[in-house]
Amino acid sequence: LFAAVGIGPVDHTRQREWGGAFWAEGHPSRLADGMVSSRFRSMMLGRYFDNMVFVYTSDRVAMAESMAYNLQCIGCPAWVTGNEITPYLSSYSARKFDPYVLSSIRFFRREQQYYRDAEVIADIGVLNTYTNTAYGPKVSRNRWAAVTQALFQGKVPFTLVPDRCPGDLKRLRVLVLADLALIPDKLVEAISQYVRQGGGLVMTGRTAEFDDGNHSRQPRGLADLFADLLADKPLRANPGKGRAVYIPQIVIPEKFRLGMLPENRAE
Repeated sequence: LFAAVGIGPVDHTRQREWGGAFWAEGHPSRLADGMVSSRFRSMMLGRYFDNMVFVYTSDRVAMAESMAYNLQCIGCPAWVTGNEITPYLSSYSARKFDPYVLSSIRFFRREQQYYRDAEVIADIGVLNTYTNTAYGPKVSRNRWAAVTQALFQGKVPFTLVPDRCPGDLKRLRVLVLADLALIPDKLVEAISQYVRQGGGLVMTGRTAEFDDGNHSRQPRGLADLFADLLADKPLRANPGKGRAVYIPQIVIPEKFRLGMLPENRAE
């Protein structure tokens, strides 16, 4: 499902908290054409709700990622039917069983002390809203995906924050709003209060242009945190006790694919 990518119009947050595991269908994580194709967003969302995530793990890249980011789960390296075990073979793994998968399973079983009772500690939160996922501009969703990819590959520890259950924002040092065009009024108020009480905010592009009913805001939501939100250069402000940064644009290729990085990721 790739729940947190911002592409599938399914409100996953209404389902995840009631279970302990969910499937994330699709191709396994891999390195291809110099690009990382990853399932880390699904695993982050699973972690947020204490869910393990079943993903296909047909080679060393997918297996290593699942052991690193999943909740004590190595995904689905094989099918079990009756008394037979059939390895899952992806078209991206040359249709050959990778012996690394078997050695990874042995390692995972042998070294359980590294996986039990482990909690993710991240003080950076990347917000996502269901309305932006389902109804927001496609380019904004792609920019959101590019920003999370940049944080992931930049080794910045962060967590995904779903809008329906964001929790206490004070636990976060920084909240990132990556081109979230559609944000509910109630959440805009909570974010503004979070910043004024000492939180850090990074927002980009078209963030908060619309409410969750897709109605245009005039002025834009959170504009009160900045002197002039429409400037064509990055803005920094200190509203209340907090700090806020606005980056006008996340630059991505016209033919964007998941796994691509922003061209201005250094900024």
